[in-house]
Amino acid sequence: MSKFISKAGVLACLMSIGWIIPSHAQTASSDTVPESERAKIESVIRDYILDNPEIIVEAFARFEEQEQLRTETEAQAALQKYRDELFNSDGDYAAGNPDADVTIVEFFDYNCGWCRRATPVLLDLLDSDPNLRVVFKEFPIRGKDSDAVAKASLASIRQGKYFELHSATMQVEGNMTMERFEDLAKQVGVDIKQLKEDMEDPEIEQVIGRNLALANMLYIEGTPTFLVEDTIVRGWPGANGMRDLISKAREAKAGETDAEANPASN
Repeated sequence: MSKFISKAGVLACLMSIGWIIPSHAQTASSDTVPESERAKIESVIRDYILDNPEIIVEAFARFEEQEQLRTETEAQAALQKYRDELFNSDGDYAAGNPDADVTIVEFFDYNCGWCRRATPVLLDLLDSDPNLRVVFKEFPIRGKDSDAVAKASLASIRQGKYFELHSATMQVEGNMTMERFEDLAKQVGVDIKQLKEDMEDPEIEQVIGRNLALANMLYIEGTPTFLVEDTIVRGWPGANGMRDLISKAREAKAGETDAEANPASN
């Protein structure tokens, strides 16, 4: 929790601790309450808070918990509502088995250090797990370089070079600029002139705009963020964590299949 509580946060805290206010204080803002009475009520509230300042921190913590629960509930609802756009959009590149039993969606930025750490693990999983699929969602949130590289990366799909170029780009440390990206693109055989033409296609901008909109509905604010089937993972869970998430997703699917095959047992 932040060390600093905003005015809006304090107000939310005070609203959430309404139980400390005498019942007649609920009408304190009414014009029917005499000024002297309203002043007494405000004085009681003020004195109580000054004598028990810890209740503000407690209330704010409770408020944050409630907000987190609300946003996660809404994010889960959005995941189900926009599942096809998240997992099967034509504009995104998907690697692995098209008929995989588990799909991972990654929202990433080419200038995200944790995304770089995650990439070797994802590539290894794709190589070792024949029933895995990974959808790469360009989510450029780290400035103009990220935005330009994301467009160029999507444009490379048209030359059949996305996966090779993505893998190479994610192994480079430091800020990824268009100049550095073009050098890597040349190394994997990309036609740079064609790439620059393709990246200006409005469809490329639409793909990124859609990804940004989807991220907003899922309350995604940072990278990397993963969708492992129905689980939203904010941040990099580590190699073992990702393997566990894949296993749990398979177990959940197996359970659903068993339930469908044996409806009488439910």
